[in-house]
Amino acid sequence: MRSPQVSHASKRARQFVTTRTVATFLSLIYALGYTAFLGPEKRSVLTFVLASSMIFTVTFTSGLSLFIRSRPKEEINSQVIFPYLVLSIFAAILAATASVSTLLIYANYRTPIPGVLILLCFLYAFLSCFTLSLLDGLIATGLLRFSMLLDLSMVLIQVFVGVLFVFLNQTSQIVMILFSFLASYSIVAFSILTLLVFLFPITRINFVLEAKALFLKSRNFNIIGISNGIADRADKLVIGFLLPLEVLGKYALITGILTFNRFLPEAIAKSIFFANEPDSMNGDAKPSLLKNVLIICAAFCFTLFAWIFVTFSFGDEWQLTFSFAAAFALQELLRARYQINSTKMISAKREERIISSSRALLISTLVVLPLFTHYLGVYGPSLGLSLIYIGLGYYTKLNKDLKGQK
Repeated sequence: MRSPQVSHASKRARQFVTTRTVATFLSLIYALGYTAFLGPEKRSVLTFVLASSMIFTVTFTSGLSLFIRSRPKEEINSQVIFPYLVLSIFAAILAATASVSTLLIYANYRTPIPGVLILLCFLYAFLSCFTLSLLDGLIATGLLRFSMLLDLSMVLIQVFVGVLFVFLNQTSQIVMILFSFLASYSIVAFSILTLLVFLFPITRINFVLEAKALFLKSRNFNIIGISNGIADRADKLVIGFLLPLEVLGKYALITGILTFNRFLPEAIAKSIFFANEPDSMNGDAKPSLLKNVLIICAAFCFTLFAWIFVTFSFGDEWQLTFSFAAAFALQELLRARYQINSTKMISAKREERIISSSRALLISTLVVLPLFTHYLGVYGPSLGLSLIYIGLGYYTKLNKDLKGQK
């Protein structure tokens, strides 16, 4: 029989998944709205801005976030929280600088971008990186319900501010969307900082030394977060540089909808750390054949629905082929499976094996994505990543290792 503490943790983890479902659905609705509002070319530019910011966010913060979320709640105190905040601010500055540098290269190589937009992109990259780090820190403290509330509030603020700017119609379209993100991140970041300072009073410690010590402890997790983050979003940067300008906007539209094929498994994976029971949320380590068939059938039906929805709601100018949508859906299912298994491996203290597979994922992604995109066009990223995840599944033998830990 499960202990009351474990059952309570499972309940809160399920609440986290439910809230992520609602927040992701609202984000999708908002994204569909501003996609139709912007048009393919402007949507391509915005997609490049968002993707570059998120790639550098995970590059500079993912290892630290993974480390602090995997710690027992009892270890989280002022001597951990405030060095974590110092590192998060530093990482946000690095992410914003790297993101803007990439955007300047894109502006010179693909399409001109106004200076005001460059400045807004810097602010967006900084605030998004810092806010997401704060949300992970909040989860690490055990305040899951409050993090769920802020996560949902952030999306609602984005929608409200975005709609308000549309009615005012006083600035450019991309600026309107970025302002909605900036407003939501600012409010949420301020709320989290206020709560953390209240719960964890500042003590007399050497923040530089403590931050250095925390960074050294988390460095083994860096390759895990970086590899997953780059494999997750580098496709958009590669398409933005190698394919016609409008293709990225079309790609972002259909893939944004199809991301629902994996967002739920990802939310479950993130909640595993909090529930502290790797298998309880996901059933057996090795799903039955029937479960796999049902998942594939559901993904196929959802992919068909998404493709038809884009055709009738946005028109042929936004449409990519159904075969591409099916290839991307397969990639997302394989990615979701890999990430859940990776999270289980971390929870089972099998970091060495998952670090090894993460290095392989990072190297193969950096080689395969540009190569496949150059020769196969928009199909390249999906087919390349699918092959990578299939290969990694055999390489790591994650299911077998997990079974051996029981």
